[in-house]
Amino acid sequence: MSSKLFSATLVAATLLFAACSKKGPSYAQYIPKEASYVMAVDVKSMVGKLESDSLTVENMLEILKDTDEPADYTRALGIWKQFKDAGLDWNNPLLLAVPQLDMDAGKLEFEIVAGLSDAKKLEAFIAQLPDAPKVQKEKDLSFALTADWAIGWNSSAVMILGNNNDLQALNGYVNPIDSNIAPVPGSAAAPIEKLKKYFALAKDASVVSVAEFNNMMEKKSDIAIFTNSSSALNSASANAALAMMPKVKDLVEGLYSTTYINFEDGKIVMDANTFAGKKLSELLKKYAGPQIDRSMVEAYPGTPMGISAFSFKPALIPGMLAETGLDALANLGLSQAGTTVDEISKCFAGDFAVIFGDFKLQQVLKTSYDGSTYTSTEPDGNLVVAVKVGDKALLDKLLALATKQGMLLRSGNRLMLANNGVADTTAKVALGIENNMLIFSNNEATYKAYAANTSKASLPTSAVDAIDKKSVAFWMDGEKLLGGIPETIFDSTEVHSKNMLVRAKQVFKSAWFNSDNFDGKKINGKAELGLAPGKNALPQLVRFLMYVAEESKARDAALRSSWDTVEPSVADSAAAVELPTPKVP
Repeated sequence: MSSKLFSATLVAATLLFAACSKKGPSYAQYIPKEASYVMAVDVKSMVGKLESDSLTVENMLEILKDTDEPADYTRALGIWKQFKDAGLDWNNPLLLAVPQLDMDAGKLEFEIVAGLSDAKKLEAFIAQLPDAPKVQKEKDLSFALTADWAIGWNSSAVMILGNNNDLQALNGYVNPIDSNIAPVPGSAAAPIEKLKKYFALAKDASVVSVAEFNNMMEKKSDIAIFTNSSSALNSASANAALAMMPKVKDLVEGLYSTTYINFEDGKIVMDANTFAGKKLSELLKKYAGPQIDRSMVEAYPGTPMGISAFSFKPALIPGMLAETGLDALANLGLSQAGTTVDEISKCFAGDFAVIFGDFKLQQVLKTSYDGSTYTSTEPDGNLVVAVKVGDKALLDKLLALATKQGMLLRSGNRLMLANNGVADTTAKVALGIENNMLIFSNNEATYKAYAANTSKASLPTSAVDAIDKKSVAFWMDGEKLLGGIPETIFDSTEVHSKNMLVRAKQVFKSAWFNSDNFDGKKINGKAELGLAPGKNALPQLVRFLMYVAEESKARDAALRSSWDTVEPSVADSAAAVELPTPKVP
């Protein structure tokens, strides 16, 4: 068996059975401070939730079953059974990190660190593998190098290093250029040198020197994610740009975020905090924004299926540009259009709302270029986009500029999209200024009803909770949205796609997220994905993904079978043609 299969099974098994304690493990010190992302996984809790619905690693691995390569499943299952007793410490968290990220080259390095309770068992496990890599040792560090991974361990922890090229190789893709370039032995890029470097990190060079990371590790959650935004921007082009814009670099300095994800009964919940550095904190305090104007949502005529709304002080835009030193450049570009950043920001009050309802997919009869007709499946619904006006005189100036350039036509308070001054009659939209709001809708009746503001939208409690007293919010009734997709859009040959839609309707119910204003230290955001009640969300999600995988395989098999049926029939037809008997000379 190849090292790729071993590597894939090793990672999957580690993800499934690592456990988490309340405080971060000592081996978190092996992750460098400049790591862009670090994820801690408490799979002891997650495995318990999966087992509550009779899900085990063995039956989850069944998605690897393939009629073309049946041995893969057998081998993966065998490795898993051996791996369960490979000496790893299951009483501490699994950490996954991205210590190096080069956006220019499209490359990333990843690091997986777990506790180790018995090094001899780990070595015995590696030795039992087909094509087992040789175990080597330098001082207190043992390591084994495969074609895809570098694995190292000491008396208390094990580390796996790899990169995105290795992930591509596991999926059957290898870049021939990258694959022919091997690190020079002894160079800083060589796997063994990186293992040595990370195992020898001093505390002040490690992620454990960041207070936000340590605080995250003390809070129990199924999954916790730490992000270092300044490191995420670390590439040659980004560094060159930031070098020319030192004020921008100051703004992202010390910008961290922590996200907690938990699987609960009938829902997946997320709680996230974004911590700003000194410079950004000063800016956010100065322009601390208002809260969502709920009346803009409640004016929608009917019951919404989805809502997106936010509110902020428009002065934040020119303030941010001035702080970064980009205001002169922005104003230079806008001067050609006859306006400035300050004017644009003052046009609007900072309150925005997008509401839609009555969504459905419907069959529409259309005519092609040659006059023939065909049926097309297209979305339909009622959409409203509303933006509260700030300085109306400045807005009128901008609209006049757009009219002069032939982009708009104006008649009183109503606006019409145009192309070189000619009305675009194909754009079936309603646009205008009503009640000190710029309103857009895809339906004239909906536009008029919203502008009249004579009815109050029927908002579910979950929608009110999502948007009330927040600065940014999104809410969606997933059950009604999926209900607007009829199963009749699939014909008799698309039974597996129809089955996946039916299952999705049974599982997914709602989704929302929101965030507060800056509180002087952080911005807090929350989100929730609602699933069917009565069962924990994790086994529901896993079973759904397993179902989709099986239906996809069945669909692909049916397609292959249909082609296998067609091709022989073509050959038989050709063979049935009576050919003249050749004359023998």
